[in-house]
Amino acid sequence: MLSALEKAKLHLAGAYAINSLFWTYMNTKGENPKEHGVKDELDRIKNYMGRVKEIEDRLKAPKLDKSASKKFVRNALWQAAHKRSGSSTDTPSKHSKKEDT
Repeated sequence: MLSALEKAKLHLAGAYAINSLFWTYMNTKGENPKEHGVKDELDRIKNYMGRVKEIEDRLKAPKLDKSASKKFVRNALWQAAHKRSGSSTDTPSKHSKKEDT
């Protein structure tokens, strides 16, 4: 089974092909297809193709992992509070014994 997005792409491709063939047919008969309604139809189909592409791009965009982001923020806040309290063991204090001698 095709998804709704795949069905839309299939229908748009068919409509575009048919209208393009009609455009070519009008050209071969010596008529100006730009003055016919087929131009508006092709523009409408192109507009829908752009909308389908936007939807595809949105679906391909990276998703936010809420649990990972919560952990990241929680740990970042804990580190900031830990540094403010001055109880960090991995950073030397301002007045170490080496500086006083």
